[in-house]
Amino acid sequence: MSLNAIPAGLDVMGLEAKDIWGKQWVKVLALIYDGITTGYEEGKLIGGESAEGSAARIRVTVALENIVNGVQAS
Repeated sequence: MSLNAIPAGLDVMGLEAKDIWGKQWVKVLALIYDGITTGYEEGKLIGGESAEGSAARIRVTVALENIVNGVQAS
């Protein structure tokens, strides 16, 4: 799956998934956050090191923050 698809998926089902799956959904979000901030392996961030990857990580971060803060995507 493309990193560009992750923020779209989070926008579509983020708040509803949180209501349905609760703590399990929050654990998935935490794993995604770890993958875009610290990496899933040493030195490997989700999305890679390209400019496009950096931009996609920012979009994912915003989508995650919106879900955690209960903000509906527009």
